[in-house]
Amino acid sequence: MNQPTSPSDFLNRYNRFVIPNLHNPELCNVASIENYFDEDRRVLSAAMKIHTGLTMEEYMPRLRIWTAGSILRREESKTICQVRQAVGMRDEDHFTKCFKREYIITPAVYRAMYLEQMEYQRYILRFGIWSQICPECGYRHHL
Repeated sequence: MNQPTSPSDFLNRYNRFVIPNLHNPELCNVASIENYFDEDRRVLSAAMKIHTGLTMEEYMPRLRIWTAGSILRREESKTICQVRQAVGMRDEDHFTKCFKREYIITPAVYRAMYLEQMEYQRYILRFGIWSQICPECGYRHHL
């Protein structure tokens, strides 16, 4: 293996190969990763464990969910089904279960909360209105 100079180099190289191929199980598997790095699975798994604290088998599902979260935030036009397929997860129930394990909420709620937060930030930026709750009366006052 061409030894990366730092942990971030290893992860960047790993993610540059894996993320674009998450949708394709034939390209995004341990054998393909071994071939890409030209290294044995045990060596790669040990390197992954050192750099992330996770084995390749633990890191890959999390990477899928983290990528799904990123797509849900960036691409409003994609349905949750399209996001799930984009990260290579075929089973809807399994996807939701894994997503909830990572983010504690469903993908639909995650997206709704993110969009609501973005809308609030756009409103604040547009009108320049900042507010806080008054300790005396309990109402929200604009600053």
